[in-house]
Amino acid sequence: PSPHATRSYPGFVQWLTSVQPGWDIGLAPLIDSPFTRCKSPIKAFDYAALGMVVLASDTPVYRGSIADGPAGRLVPNDPAAWYGALDWLVRNRVLRQSMGDRAREAFLRHGTLSGQGSIRREALTRSLNLEPAETAA
Repeated sequence: PSPHATRSYPGFVQWLTSVQPGWDIGLAPLIDSPFTRCKSPIKAFDYAALGMVVLASDTPVYRGSIADGPAGRLVPNDPAAWYGALDWLVRNRVLRQSMGDRAREAFLRHGTLSGQGSIRREALTRSLNLEPAETAA
């Protein structure tokens, strides 16, 4: 990346999205520790938003996320497993492209405010102790 991209997150995003041809595979390795168990699977959403297949560590953070199925694959934290997963995707261009398309669709369904509308509405209703009929008004 350019020096500007290494100095700020907006600079990094600008660089990441301007690279042509675009990216195909997003890697999200993560050590399983008490600290990392408090993290979110945001990296899977970032990659899926760009239409990338997500390879993420098989840790609690990514289990059940879009990286665990519709947008990618979970990989054991082992160098041979990571090599195998990358090799599998690099050698299968058609599969990689279709998984990237599914990743983008999964992001739009589950990672956007509009995609999360009903979940967020339900959470707000519960937090305010409202009955479902009260939310319709």
